[in-house]
Amino acid sequence: MRDLLLTPYWWLGYALMALTVIAFHKGPGRLLRRTSVGVLCLWWLGATPLTASWALAALERSATAEAAACAPPASDARFIVLAGGLRAQPGSAQDVGALSDASLRRTIAAARLAHEVPDSRLLISGGVGWQWKEADLMGTLAQRLGVARDRIELERRAQDTLQNAREVARMLRGMPPRPLYLVTSAYHMPRAWMSFRHSGLQVCAVPVDFESIAKVSPEDLVPDAAGLRSMSLALHEYLGIVYYRLVKFR
Repeated sequence: MRDLLLTPYWWLGYALMALTVIAFHKGPGRLLRRTSVGVLCLWWLGATPLTASWALAALERSATAEAAACAPPASDARFIVLAGGLRAQPGSAQDVGALSDASLRRTIAAARLAHEVPDSRLLISGGVGWQWKEADLMGTLAQRLGVARDRIELERRAQDTLQNAREVARMLRGMPPRPLYLVTSAYHMPRAWMSFRHSGLQVCAVPVDFESIAKVSPEDLVPDAAGLRSMSLALHEYLGIVYYRLVKFR
């Protein structure tokens, strides 16, 4: 209840509700009333956890389907781990707390895979940051989780998903071939997978970091900041897929 009173997102909702009531009682025309109702509905749906979860779940189902089509990782697999951003500029290569939640979860999942497949390697791709990049911090975290440094390769130039694919393809030229497994958040996997395939790399999907709601509760029908964040993730991916297909891949 406190969140409904103190969250700025709800202040906007209360303002929209008030404007809608005013439009119906004193509005000059049908267009204004319809517009106010439409904006209010958009506000509600845009940050309702259940709606956001449905949007993410469609992406995650696609990722799961891609993963199901692949064989289990071979003993000499190379896991390509995509960075998911920083929450702050790191003070050193050891400042793993500067990693975003997505980067942390992807690294932890990749380290687990490295332990399960002892002869595998991790290729961590991410160039966001100034002196120290996402890949540097994720490599440090992987070592802290028990992965030997000589099993970790870093790609420090890529600024987005398509650049991840192109820079990794450039790095792998001339290297001994290994089965390639792409590790990233499940909601991000469809765009990442198509980018790597477009760059000529035959990768198998290993989706991690699932964000959609497994069990629905009444609270998931009430807009909140978490729902807004989830919807932002989903929209970013859907728009990114369209943009890549129509612009970048051409």
